[in-house]
Amino acid sequence: PEIELECHAFLDSGSQRSYSLTSVTEALRLPKGTPTHLSVRGLGGVPTSFESHTVEIGIRLLDGSSMVFSANTMPKITHKGILTASLPNAEVDIVQPSVLLGNNIFWEICASNITSSLPNGFKVVRSKVGDIVTGRGLIDLSKNYPVHLETTAMVATECYEHLWKLETIGIMDDPHVKDDEVAEELFKRQITWTGNHYEVPLLWNSDSPQLPTNVAVCRKRLVALYNRLKRNPENLSGYDGIIKEQLRQGIIEEAPPDNGSLCHHLPHRDVFKEDKRRIVFDASSKERKNDNSLNDCQYRGPSRLPDISAVMLRARIPPICVWSDLEKAFLKLGLAEKDRNVTRFLWLRDISKPPSLDNIITYRFCRVLFGMKCSPSLLRMTIEHHLQRDGSQVALDILRNAYVDDICQPVLNVGEGIERYNQAKALFAAAGMNLRDFKSNSSELNAYFVDQGEKAVPEIVKVLGTQWNTIQD
Repeated sequence: PEIELECHAFLDSGSQRSYSLTSVTEALRLPKGTPTHLSVRGLGGVPTSFESHTVEIGIRLLDGSSMVFSANTMPKITHKGILTASLPNAEVDIVQPSVLLGNNIFWEICASNITSSLPNGFKVVRSKVGDIVTGRGLIDLSKNYPVHLETTAMVATECYEHLWKLETIGIMDDPHVKDDEVAEELFKRQITWTGNHYEVPLLWNSDSPQLPTNVAVCRKRLVALYNRLKRNPENLSGYDGIIKEQLRQGIIEEAPPDNGSLCHHLPHRDVFKEDKRRIVFDASSKERKNDNSLNDCQYRGPSRLPDISAVMLRARIPPICVWSDLEKAFLKLGLAEKDRNVTRFLWLRDISKPPSLDNIITYRFCRVLFGMKCSPSLLRMTIEHHLQRDGSQVALDILRNAYVDDICQPVLNVGEGIERYNQAKALFAAAGMNLRDFKSNSSELNAYFVDQGEKAVPEIVKVLGTQWNTIQD
């Protein structure tokens, strides 16, 4: 390790995670992971909420080696509390731990068969970090030892504040709820209909986001991507083909020259899923540790997905259930013109040549791309906006049973299934979206779907991550 720091650690087998004071991780200059919001409940169920980063931290063992483990940062592990007057002849050394070692590392440290007993009844366990005193000890709890103290009343300001905080009685507003309300208001004010699709804004968490261009990172990663893809010309050609097709469909466009407005570039790479190549963009990329990424500058937005188990149960009530999904749902949402420059990315003008400055072209997204922090919320709010504006019973039923881009429609018979198929197709077509991949547990209904141009339904399909037998069910 480059930096070492001597501090006190508290071993807690009842904690699921390990924690380190933020001040300690900063002193050690540890790289931080993506920030997340943690809500921890301690003894008595008292909740504590704070923003935390994941770090990799090491401890020095007795044999001189190091043990590295994952921990979450937190601003404070313990409180000092109120100190009473000292008892005569009592030696009290009060320290505050800087690290809490939880269950993810506790037993690796304490797993030992080497124990010994002390005359006072306590046990000594030899661990990898030293001897640990544990056990009940020979303490006679049946005797009373009266102690007379004269003390001066202390004004425990912090305790009083904590007692009277509305948070402690459960009626203080969750700050994340407020963020969701602000994000939803931004969405409602700026969503527009272009004539063939909805156009939505990014959910900025600041009026003046501090967002660097990130172009240096993107150039380096483009070179690495090109060097990997060129080993197999078919992969390079396929990657270029995806970008050219998105350009043809209007999903992306060539970026205009930089006019001094806010610009940000996203690195990208390919992933394979079920033998199909996709290009994914990294909206969490940043040039330096202290820089903001695109995701850092956005609200998450409200998450109002229905309970997935409730959707599955409602699907089981009628004799027939029809499932479908929205084709490339995120790419059906237009991105507001004012926000497109922060979705720039680099590619090659000619894939037969290396990525030199004169062979790099800059594109930007005209649609909402998957991978941004606010994308799921933008999709859900747009679907809600469209279905609530329609207001029909079919629209409200779909809204109740829509999980991201998967749509569930329980029906009583084949006739109702055919009617719901046509109504749902028309409803989403009016939003510029294509509802497809229809499947049900009725062979007659599945045959109708095929006649309408849908794909044939196999015996085993997957709905919301669950295998479904469309013949036996």
